Amino acid sequence: MLNDVQVQLTQMESGETAPWHYHPEQYEFIFFLEGSLTYFFKNRSVDVKKGDLLIIEPLEEHRTTNKSGPAVFFSVKIHGGINDTVWINELNKNCKKN
Repeated sequence: MLNDVQVQLTQMESGETAPWHYHPEQYEFIFFLEGSLTYFFKNRSVDVKKGDLLIIEPLEEHRTTNKSGPAVFFSVKIHGGINDTVWINELNKNCKKN
């Protein structure tokens, strides 16, 4: 991390998921280099592919899943520090919807 900016390159294999979470203070800018993923938000889902840019704002609950081949993305996270992730228990997530 450099001056409150975190940069990372990530590869997700087919079948991999990232569970529900949010970032209290962090903005995420994700640029997709290879493959495709589906991001889920509270009231919508977004399919992303090579060349797409996804911006996730602070407090926006989200998760992702990869149902195809390997996906590679480059992310820039601004503000919030390296531990700015709150994981949401799936049971609690389901209760919130009722």
